[in-house]
Amino acid sequence: MRSLPGSAEGKLLAGILPYSAAWLDKPGLLAALAAFWGELAPEGGHWTAGPKRHAALSADGQALCLLMAAAGDGTDTTEAVRQAMRDLSDFVW
Repeated sequence: MRSLPGSAEGKLLAGILPYSAAWLDKPGLLAALAAFWGELAPEGGHWTAGPKRHAALSADGQALCLLMAAAGDGTDTTEAVRQAMRDLSDFVW
């Protein structure tokens, strides 16, 4: 968890979970995420539910990263999300 710039209460949250297609295939994974986040759209190599929710698989396909901004809006939040993606370079964003 990181604080978002320009926001006393805003946080950037990242969760990393093990993933196996044998446990849940990609369509099933996207359907499960959509139940919580709403409709997902592809963006680059990952999926997004608006500018604050991103999901990506690791390059080896064995981990899932859920990246979410809680509160905060604007350019600072977008840049904080992009920086987190760069920091989590093992995932395909």
